[in-house]
Amino acid sequence: IMATTTTGCTFNVGSNHTDYLELYKHLNPDHIMSFGTKIEEDSMKQFYEKVEGTVGKTLVGKADFYCIQEGGQKDRPFLKAFDEALTESGDKRYTIVHYVDPSSGATGFDAAVILDNERYTDVVNRSFLVKKSNPHNGERVTKDVAVVTAVDRITKQPVVIASIHTPGYDLSLSPVPEEESGYGVVFCEVVQEKLAELGKGRLQIIGADMNAKPEQEEMRFAAFTERSFTVLRSNASTDVNSWKSPTTGQVIPERELDFLLVKDDSVVESDPMLAYQTKSTFSHIELEFDPITNCSDHVAPFFTISTEVVAFDQVEKEEEPTPEASVSTVGGFLQTASSTVTAALSRFLF
Repeated sequence: IMATTTTGCTFNVGSNHTDYLELYKHLNPDHIMSFGTKIEEDSMKQFYEKVEGTVGKTLVGKADFYCIQEGGQKDRPFLKAFDEALTESGDKRYTIVHYVDPSSGATGFDAAVILDNERYTDVVNRSFLVKKSNPHNGERVTKDVAVVTAVDRITKQPVVIASIHTPGYDLSLSPVPEEESGYGVVFCEVVQEKLAELGKGRLQIIGADMNAKPEQEEMRFAAFTERSFTVLRSNASTDVNSWKSPTTGQVIPERELDFLLVKDDSVVESDPMLAYQTKSTFSHIELEFDPITNCSDHVAPFFTISTEVVAFDQVEKEEEPTPEASVSTVGGFLQTASSTVTAALSRFLF
């Protein structure tokens, strides 16, 4: 097997136009967000949907797989861009996988995985629900997890790809009360256990909105890192926020919340003298914090996963990139809208 490269993306597309307004409010903190009439609100929704469809078309063709959070419905403009994309031969280019309630057939979902059919075959939907209670306050929460097993057409190896949206909490609290973060830890533990039960996939990949970063919430990341997952990160802001904490009064305007987690099984079953060597790195960020070109309060980090077969004694340990090096890779991506762009958006929305 020659060295192969896989490109992946994780993106919280935003559940509706209210998340889109978080992006606008971040860039325009002095603007009063209110609607005088239903017509004004409907006009804003139409503009949002137009931007959303454009974002979908922008991302089509740029990755082999996409891990989506806050997906909503397959008929929303962002996902329709993928659902309607065709190969050169006229076949559907993508498969969109998400949880479907087996009893009611309800198709609303948070997490989804989008696979390029030209890269993956034998696709099986393994999505599930996590139904657990917060061990510290008894609050019961249900969240869906998108999981797919497939075979990489190039390497001929099985893969498992998942998308998760870990429960959030008030990030301005320090130290974080256990009743705030407890369910997130339980959620991550259950996800890891479910993936382990599948027992398939030389590569296991999770695209995640973790609603925290490792320095803030070590335990939810430890659910994966203690089981050989590597955390890939941009070391840059992937989300903006205008919400003020009712507890501390603090606003955290820019947060790093979106990550890729990768677990590699290095064993080559056909030859014990050979091993798969996988190197996974952060690549770049698509989209900007600009309401004209982005439909979400998140941006879309991209990652590359390179695999080759080497002699077992030649396997190298991958060095962790320094935060400074990672930041310089994306230096300057965080851009605010110009006054001209902001004025143009204001005419559409308000």
